[in-house]
Amino acid sequence: MSTMPYEIRDDVEEHLREVAVDVVVRTLAGPGEVAEPDRRHYRALFRALIERGQRAGVFASRVSGDVVADFYLGSVRSLGLWCRPATEDVSVFIGHHYASRLLEGLRTGAA
Repeated sequence: MSTMPYEIRDDVEEHLREVAVDVVVRTLAGPGEVAEPDRRHYRALFRALIERGQRAGVFASRVSGDVVADFYLGSVRSLGLWCRPATEDVSVFIGHHYASRLLEGLRTGAA
């Protein structure tokens, strides 16, 4: 089971970045690394973080937290089907790249 806590920290953007990177790294570690209960946990945590960020004005409200969580996690799940990084450092790099794109799309100034 994931070690990511349900308690949402004050810096919701940084917390979302950490969770977004974590799910990529765990997915790329191996096909069975993220079990179904973990996926549900990640989805609930993503949704909660996004919705809290939207209420706080950190993230734009133009798309629901459910849609964003489903889109991101679906993309990451398919990433694990074809991407096999040679080292964990590469997985972390990919995780930060995906997380940065996610956060850019959520920020209030994004188009």
